[in-house]
Amino acid sequence: MEWSWKTKTRAVLTIALAAALGACGSDDDGGTGVDPSADGTYVLEEANGEALPVTALEWEDQSGTWEGRILSGGLVLSNGRYEAEFVVAILLKGTDSSTEFSFEDQGTYQVAGNRITFQPSSTGLEPFDGTLSGDVLTVSQPIEDYGTFTGVFRR
Repeated sequence: MEWSWKTKTRAVLTIALAAALGACGSDDDGGTGVDPSADGTYVLEEANGEALPVTALEWEDQSGTWEGRILSGGLVLSNGRYEAEFVVAILLKGTDSSTEFSFEDQGTYQVAGNRITFQPSSTGLEPFDGTLSGDVLTVSQPIEDYGTFTGVFRR
């Protein structure tokens, strides 16, 4: 499959966003949908079992072997709304060719038991869930054509 620069960049951003959007859970909120115990600032520490920075995607084209890396990420939850920000890089292995950029998204979330369902504001992204154990948030998100992404965040 021949991937364009836009497709490759979108793939890395999709993986980064999946890490953030499904990353949270909480104790039972009594059915209100908003639980302030989930509120806070979370930092992405691991992706797919590896400490950041981590390669999220690799592909080849006529230029060589490319790598999409997640350099950092964070998620802020407050009163039923979230904001996510990630820094990602696209690198051409064996060269100094690299492009680094930030990606941001926001949306809403609802709490049910120990899970939170996120509704992204970005068009084309589906709602998804995560869990919280103490200050550690974990999300495992299947991403079509890329496999399953697992992200670990710490508050």
